[in-house]
Amino acid sequence: MPDETTTAGDSSVDKALRLLVLLRDRQWVTITQASEALGVAPSTAHRLLNILRAHGFAFQDPRSRAYGAGRMMIDIGVGLLGRIDLRAAARPEMERLREELDETIHLITLEGAYTYVLDSIESQRRVRVSSRIGGSLPAHVTASGKAMLAQLPMAAVVDLLGPEPLAARTERTITTHRRLRRELDTIRELGYAVNRAENEPDLVAVAVAIPDLERGRRAALAAAGPSTRIDEAAIERMASAVRAAAQRITERLRAAEPA
Repeated sequence: MPDETTTAGDSSVDKALRLLVLLRDRQWVTITQASEALGVAPSTAHRLLNILRAHGFAFQDPRSRAYGAGRMMIDIGVGLLGRIDLRAAARPEMERLREELDETIHLITLEGAYTYVLDSIESQRRVRVSSRIGGSLPAHVTASGKAMLAQLPMAAVVDLLGPEPLAARTERTITTHRRLRRELDTIRELGYAVNRAENEPDLVAVAVAIPDLERGRRAALAAAGPSTRIDEAAIERMASAVRAAAQRITERLRAAEPA
């Protein structure tokens, strides 16, 4: 009976799994690096990387064209972290925050130049922002993305987002590095970020980066609702509540760490 591990299909699976390990161990993987690591032609490495990208296990940086670990790897990884899982630590505080503000609450991470919604709890109001678990958007168009970008030096932000013009979602989207620099300076000064119809015309969101996560790990907590009921005074109240909740999440993560 033939050895099934030598079939073409299994060989492709083996190469794809080896690529996943490569993406896990390196921040960026080029087609050339993947080709050399797998011992295959660049065209084969390119095809395999694009298959992983299509299923969310990899994403491609628009500027460098290199590949990084995708949201599915992040999702599977955090799902295996058990009690010290970011989502497990954040969930009680998200529920508490939803009760306090009665707006939709999102827990969001930064994946390259994009945000990824790890968890979400909807407002109980009739008119509300819907839950968006698994959703991904350019970081510069969201409050949470801007809050996390504000943790980086501007040179790193420019490298991450790529050349101008930045992708626009509405007429209020920031599309230049100069405007984004000013916005990030303001976020650092205030301690929170605001999305005023920059992603959707009638949506306002307030976000705070979760402080003191381990090196290289970025996440943010956001509260979002319709612009018809969120004025400037409401934004300040939301920011205060979201900031306090983000700090409590950090404290929960610290308490869950092994002694």
